[in-house]
Amino acid sequence: MNETKPFQLSKSTGNVGLDFINSANFHRTENHQEWFNSEMDVLKWANYTGIIVEEDSGSAMNLAEIIELREVMYRLAIHAIKRTIATADDSRTFNEWIKHAQKHTEVTQNEAGVFEKKLIGAGGLTKIAYIVVLAFGDLIMSKTIQKVKQCQSSRCEWLFIDQTKNQSKQWCSMKACGNREKAKRFYHSTKK
Repeated sequence: MNETKPFQLSKSTGNVGLDFINSANFHRTENHQEWFNSEMDVLKWANYTGIIVEEDSGSAMNLAEIIELREVMYRLAIHAIKRTIATADDSRTFNEWIKHAQKHTEVTQNEAGVFEKKLIGAGGLTKIAYIVVLAFGDLIMSKTIQKVKQCQSSRCEWLFIDQTKNQSKQWCSMKACGNREKAKRFYHSTKK
């Protein structure tokens, strides 16, 4: 898998919380692939996905904390998909994040009269964390979580929302994983 995959497919899952989780592959295994190797990588990812964060906006968070948050969210997502019970530690940690994010959330009205959530008093990595936590929290408590799947490619474990009519999508992206898996299957079928 090449290094640019997160940026090629960002915004493809339908939920910025899932996009955030997909900033790594093979979470906590020997094949782990990490795309957040610096705080600047997180800021670049956020700006690419539409989360506007100024580089010098300051944050009380560091890279290790943002990665640990992502891993908690990954484990919760897997439990939600499989409908198994998450650990008390992961649930408690995520609930603390939700509480902090909600303390910094206001409902405002823009110039067009549309109401929207707005984060106040949070910058840098903290702002990114709050945005992804709120989006992911909304997702895991909605019926849409039943449409979340994990890519079936042997080289990928990304999460995505299956928006197909018959819920038959197998890969995070046909372009990235589907074509490779189909080519691999074809190759093996012609070798017999």
